[in-house]
Amino acid sequence: MGPYPLMAPTTFTMVSVSTGWAAGSGTDRILRTSDGGADWNDVTPRGARLGNWTTFFLDANNAWLASSLQPGSPTSDFSVEIYRTSDGGRNWSRTGTSVAGWGFPGAIDFVDRQHGWLLMKQDGTLQTPGSDMLAIYGLPTAARAGASSPKRTQAAWRAICHWPARKRTSSS
Repeated sequence: MGPYPLMAPTTFTMVSVSTGWAAGSGTDRILRTSDGGADWNDVTPRGARLGNWTTFFLDANNAWLASSLQPGSPTSDFSVEIYRTSDGGRNWSRTGTSVAGWGFPGAIDFVDRQHGWLLMKQDGTLQTPGSDMLAIYGLPTAARAGASSPKRTQAAWRAICHWPARKRTSSS
């Protein structure tokens, strides 16, 4: 496939001289090249939610997608589905879900195949500038243990921190 009709990607990563990835929320597609960019193949996971996407490409084989219906969806579903491939996009599996009371995925990052984090942009009303909150979710321990077999790692990511910090209430 030659030049691919794609809006400008929000993520473009070359992991070697020959292999690279491109993705974009506005396009709801993930593309991969193995010939230095001359040809691009659509390797989008089937069934991924259309809407707000953030991606991370570790190497030629391992990639993740966090997809959400928000912002902009009339639904009250604020869950984020996490997908993973370990074979260059040929096969994807849904490996977890993060559920926030409000928000959408801002970034996803991994240091290796077993240790990842999801940054959620939360609250963020346009009427109250500066009211945005960020939450960081980490890959659950159970999913880390089974990361070599992504099809077995269906789990909810756990909240690690929120910023600004939530106020604690005393129960005395």
